[in-house]
Amino acid sequence: MPPADSNGTSDPFCEIWTTKAKIKTFHCEDTNNPIWYKVLDFDMEFNDIMNAPPIIINIYDYDDDLMDATDDLIGRSIIWLKDIVNKK
Repeated sequence: MPPADSNGTSDPFCEIWTTKAKIKTFHCEDTNNPIWYKVLDFDMEFNDIMNAPPIIINIYDYDDDLMDATDDLIGRSIIWLKDIVNKK
């Protein structure tokens, strides 16, 4: 993971978006290789997997400094369920 802080590390956390929910992990201090060991559960409703909405995962650098309290976007992944279905 690329560094987002001046010390060469980041304070990363994940934010997962669906059409019904936005959930996030806690942030890991001063690391470019975060491991959360956390299961995030969420419900999704759709009639057809081919038309299911995507799951969007954003990785942010947590900032709580007085001069810069805005979390910085590090990266994003979009997962389309139709692309990971077992096709026969």
